[in-house]
Amino acid sequence: MDLSEDFEVKRFMLGLSSLLAPIEMPAAIANNYANVMKALVYLSQKSCEIFEKSQQIKEKEAMAEVEEEGAIIEDEDYDEIDIESDEDDEEWDGSEDEFGQNDLYNSPLDDINEVVFFHEKMANLQSSHKELYDYLCAQLSSEDG
Repeated sequence: MDLSEDFEVKRFMLGLSSLLAPIEMPAAIANNYANVMKALVYLSQKSCEIFEKSQQIKEKEAMAEVEEEGAIIEDEDYDEIDIESDEDDEEWDGSEDEFGQNDLYNSPLDDINEVVFFHEKMANLQSSHKELYDYLCAQLSSEDG
């Protein structure tokens, strides 16, 4: 599975983070906490990469708009004509935007930062259930995080 979309990473992280609870988990989960923690660390890194990439794309687009606004073309009848964007004149067909997101669909998950959610979950465990926190952290090797 290609985890290139922010929403996919967000769903996985929120789901896996919910397994980090101070309740008795089924053996299938309790025996795989090492994999859960490794997955959460990987997904956190992936989420940060996707965010950084989207910020770079937005910055490039902003720079392109600034450059386009200042562009000048020559015409036979006019010495200088400013180029204006035709984006507002084009009819939107309901398709996805340049980031692959459909603006008509909003989810309550859009307002949650999954990395902060995971961090807060771990911080809460550290303060209220130190044993579980220590156990979960012990599941990570020094390479993982």
